[in-house]
Amino acid sequence: MDSGAEEITGTQFLANRIRELRATAALRAMNKSSEFGKAVFQTGGEKIQSVSNSLKDPVGTMKHLPQGASKFFGRVGTSIKNMGEGKVGPTEAVDAAAGVHRKKAELALKLGVNPFTTDPELQSELDAAARAMAAGASLVNFSGLFVGGGVGTALSVVNMNDTFQRALVESSPAELAAKNRHILKSLVASSQNIDAFLANPFFTPWQKSSISTLLARIGCNRDPLLAQASQAASREDAVYCVQIARLFEKHHTVHAPITEFLAMGGVTFGLDRNGTLVVAVGADLIL
Repeated sequence: MDSGAEEITGTQFLANRIRELRATAALRAMNKSSEFGKAVFQTGGEKIQSVSNSLKDPVGTMKHLPQGASKFFGRVGTSIKNMGEGKVGPTEAVDAAAGVHRKKAELALKLGVNPFTTDPELQSELDAAARAMAAGASLVNFSGLFVGGGVGTALSVVNMNDTFQRALVESSPAELAAKNRHILKSLVASSQNIDAFLANPFFTPWQKSSISTLLARIGCNRDPLLAQASQAASREDAVYCVQIARLFEKHHTVHAPITEFLAMGGVTFGLDRNGTLVVAVGADLIL
């Protein structure tokens, strides 16, 4: 917010950025409010510390869990195990075990922003609020800011149902990656395109899930579209790929089923059941 002028490409990016700025200001006010701080102490602020203490001795903690406890403490146990094996650091392990990641995702979805935003100020405010909420604090000072239906401009390009929203909120980035890989493999996409797409750093985990889910709704070969997405070289490219996947899916479900994807000259086309050649264009990002 204090970084000066920004260059923004496309109406989708502009809408997202406006909501990010509003969310940052509201979160900052809430995180600094005496009401929110008081709520943390009154509603169990010791929860985070308790989990943190158990993670200081991951091996010992696992030994003292009762037999069958993984049925109830699966994610906590996984976090402890991952830390013990050096796969994640103490901060990440505490956050995962205490439910901070889930609270952050829930909050971001309600605010209509992406929890994987590249804005460091918004990330900082989201992290602070999520940790307090995981400790038991309740939201305050958000009147008029929540997005109706839980779907914000950051994800409005995708027709999100309750199942998809739950998957986003309840899954860590690693779990989303595993789910996306499973979806794409079930679509018989090539391993090369799957690996390249999932490894592309310009897509957020939520965007990768969006594209994977949209492709699953279209019953034909997806490799040309997946190959195009894997070549995204900027955040603008990533948004554009989500947009065109959504446009193809809309044509498939509303107008006529797409039976084949074709790649010509670096552009992906769809061929529907009526023999119509479908071109998906996200017009707001055309320069």
